[in-house]
Amino acid sequence: MEVIEVKNVLTNVQVLSLERLVTDHNFPWYYAPTTLGMGAKKDKGQFVHELYAEGELEKNYGELILEFFTKLPEFKTHNFNRAKINLTTPYKNSNEYPHTDLEKPNSISYLYYFHDSDGPTFFYPNWWKKIKVHPKRGKLVRFPSNLKHSGNNPTKYERRTVMSIIFES
Repeated sequence: MEVIEVKNVLTNVQVLSLERLVTDHNFPWYYAPTTLGMGAKKDKGQFVHELYAEGELEKNYGELILEFFTKLPEFKTHNFNRAKINLTTPYKNSNEYPHTDLEKPNSISYLYYFHDSDGPTFFYPNWWKKIKVHPKRGKLVRFPSNLKHSGNNPTKYERRTVMSIIFES
C-alpha cells in the first residue's frame, strides 16, 4: 500500500467550516514541549488537541470534528484507535523525527490539513525513497500506519495544523 490523496470526502463548505472551527479564538489548544518525546532532533514542541484517545471521545470537539469524516471506510472495517490535531509554529530547520503511528499490519492512518502551509510531511517507504506531501487546505492523505513519516514546522506561514486519524486492524 502507498500514500494516496483521498478526494471528495468533504465539500468546500465543510473544509472551510473545519478551518474556522480550529482557528477560532475559543478552540482549546494544549502545549506539548516535544512532538514525539525523546529522540526528536531540534524539536520545538507543538500545540495539541486530542479528539479521541484510549476509547474516549473528547466531549466538546471530538464528535463535532470527527462527524465530518464518518464516510471513511475504516470506520466500518477497522477499530478506531485515536485522533489528534497538531499545530506547529514557525521554526527554522526543524524536522520531526521519523515515526510510525501504529506497528500493527493493515492499520490505516489519515492526515488532514486544515489550511495551506509550508512544512511538508515526508513519508519513507524505504531507505532510498522519500515522498513529500505539501499541506493544502482540505487535503486528506491515507497511508499504512506502519509507514515511517515525519513533519516539518512551517517557516513562511504562521502555523501548520494537521489532524491524524488512526484505525487499528
